[in-house]
Amino acid sequence: MKMDAIRTLLIMASVTAGSAGGEERFAASPGGIVSDFETGLDWMVGPDRDMDWEEANAWISSLGEPWRMPSQTELQELMDAGITYESWGLFENGGVWVWSTGTDSVSPQWLFDFDGHREGWFYPRSHATYERAFAVRRSSRD
Repeated sequence: MKMDAIRTLLIMASVTAGSAGGEERFAASPGGIVSDFETGLDWMVGPDRDMDWEEANAWISSLGEPWRMPSQTELQELMDAGITYESWGLFENGGVWVWSTGTDSVSPQWLFDFDGHREGWFYPRSHATYERAFAVRRSSRD
């Protein structure tokens, strides 16, 4: 499928959650991928259930390369675009926090708070109440 046809399909499936240059910023495509045309990132929302860091990491790993756990900065960019736990848009899930890359390989790990009250929570890897996993990759359309 040509790139123009793919982009048309993505825009046809789009839902407004902020805009960039007159176009929709986010668009959903088959397979549950949410494209962010402003940052050039593709996102996938994990299973809508409480999960600890190990479960989140295992789910992301099961997707294969080049999917990875998002950084605090990447998650902050989503929140800056209006994505919050009260208004998930295409990122719909029942959580409040999303696991992100940490500073090392030991507990605790970083959580991003989409409630907006805290910027980076350290939590034990075993904590799972209202935590979700998002996977991110550089868009293959770039």
